[in-house]
Amino acid sequence: MLKKTLSVFLVLCLALSTLCMGLGASLAAAEDAENGIYLSDIEWESWAMYASKSTDEHPRYTPSRDSEENGGKITIAGKQYDKGLRTHPDNAYPADIVYDISGYGCNLFTATVGKDSAGFTGVVQFQVLLDGELIAQSPLVGPNESNPSYDLACSIAGGSKLTLR
Repeated sequence: MLKKTLSVFLVLCLALSTLCMGLGASLAAAEDAENGIYLSDIEWESWAMYASKSTDEHPRYTPSRDSEENGGKITIAGKQYDKGLRTHPDNAYPADIVYDISGYGCNLFTATVGKDSAGFTGVVQFQVLLDGELIAQSPLVGPNESNPSYDLACSIAGGSKLTLR
């Protein structure tokens, strides 16, 4: 049986923790997603960020695919990535992107998380939820932290809703 992997590189931009607060986030797909799926290549089910959400008629902010906020390549700790998703949480709301993964046959999610070099200084934390349950989270990461980026992997076997926060 072929294992499929959802690979994502998460870049969190700007400041504070995205547990329930923060300012800016990006996701970029890992370069070695062999037999995997880049989340930036598939449609999300919904998203919410910086007091905007996918159901708003004219959202002030929207997630972006494959670029930083300024349109350049996503860069973390000096390394650039061609693939990715960018979000923008704020102090009051986490940034969530929700995917329906039930039709993809994936059983592993991998991510490298860090703070996008385009943002202000600060720290962020990344969480992965499967069907509403927390299944993985990073430590606080940021350019001035001992961990400017963090690799994580978690099982998503049998799940249907993947939330990146």
